Amino acid sequence: MTATMSNPLLTPASFSTDPMAWFRARQRQVLIVGALVLGLGAVGGMLWWMQVRKEAYAANALEQARNAAEGPNGLAQSASMLQRIIDQYQGTDASQEAVLTLAQVRMINGQNQLAAVALQEFVNRGVRPKYQAPAHGLLGGALEGVGKPAEAAENYMVASQAADLGVMKAQYLVNAARAYEIAGNREKALGALRTVVKDYGKTPLAVEATVRLAELTKGAEPVATH
Repeated sequence: MTATMSNPLLTPASFSTDPMAWFRARQRQVLIVGALVLGLGAVGGMLWWMQVRKEAYAANALEQARNAAEGPNGLAQSASMLQRIIDQYQGTDASQEAVLTLAQVRMINGQNQLAAVALQEFVNRGVRPKYQAPAHGLLGGALEGVGKPAEAAENYMVASQAADLGVMKAQYLVNAARAYEIAGNREKALGALRTVVKDYGKTPLAVEATVRLAELTKGAEPVATH
């Protein structure tokens, strides 16, 4: 006979009349499962808290690095601090912002090649969506600085697609048009400018796009619509 039939406390009838009978019969298993669930919850909570603290420390370090740029020998000191943030706080928002800020520092110092290499590696590894636009925009600027306008233009186009604000989309398109023109691809340059005039006519960049479009087409464009 089975255990449930030999023990009157464990019969199906007893389960229906005594709600605690099932728990008592399986108390050890229930306690083990409960302990596992609580343990996993505690580990998850600890990991979450560690990540929060890591983000806070990284954000504080990033602020200090940016402030250091304003002091004596500021850019060199700031660059060193930013590199430490990138190395020590991987996986945080601050570390991704540090990559972008360090690229800006290098470009200010004329180190466009260093900035381009670092930014290319950065976008190849995978950038968080909110950093897509500035990452590709800066990469475009660095590539222009090392004489690669065609590649720069393509990155400006990616930046425009990723940007949230219309004015930034328009700015990246104007940059792309300039780079395409330098690269000898006038059709793509005209296409970028036409998009600014057509889709972002209410932004300040529309005026610049209109002037440049008129220059490139010798006054044939844009056709006034309002």
